[in-house]
Amino acid sequence: MRKDSKARDNKGKILSFIPTGEYYFSKGIKAYHRRDFHRAKKYLQRAMHLEPGEPMIVCQLAVVHAEMGEYQDSNQLLRLILEELDEEMIECHYFLANNYAHLGFFKDAYHHATLYIELDPEGEFVEDTEELLELLTLEDDDLNEHLYEQDDLMVKQEQARELLETGYFPKAVELLNGVIE
Repeated sequence: MRKDSKARDNKGKILSFIPTGEYYFSKGIKAYHRRDFHRAKKYLQRAMHLEPGEPMIVCQLAVVHAEMGEYQDSNQLLRLILEELDEEMIECHYFLANNYAHLGFFKDAYHHATLYIELDPEGEFVEDTEELLELLTLEDDDLNEHLYEQDDLMVKQEQARELLETGYFPKAVELLNGVIE
């Protein structure tokens, strides 16, 4: 009988738990290191929602998008950082260079890679950036002309895809014929 009376006397306390952006950022980083990118993305999106002006959270989310092959989403976040949150976050140029290289926009990749090295010659990613530049310039001595040509083709293909998706078939055919020529 004594146990029952003690159990009735002890009232449970409810502790409120209000997670912060930092809490979700930490969980996102742990998931990223485990290479669980879907979970990392989910946690980092929550962190960004709670602290939208924190460039480190946005940058890490951009890295996760890139790891998942979502280069356009990654680039959008990286540009947000450089244009609105923290223009001094120079490593964003390195990440942009990699994303553009994966997308086939070699001119943009070259631009951001050289900009990263120029702005942070002792930076954490200088070696990787130099390797990327070497790959970009490996096959072609006349780099600028080649990069512009490749980027123009990619842009035209993207425009044609958008025209097809919106039902402008004759205009898309015209654009694609120009690409073929």
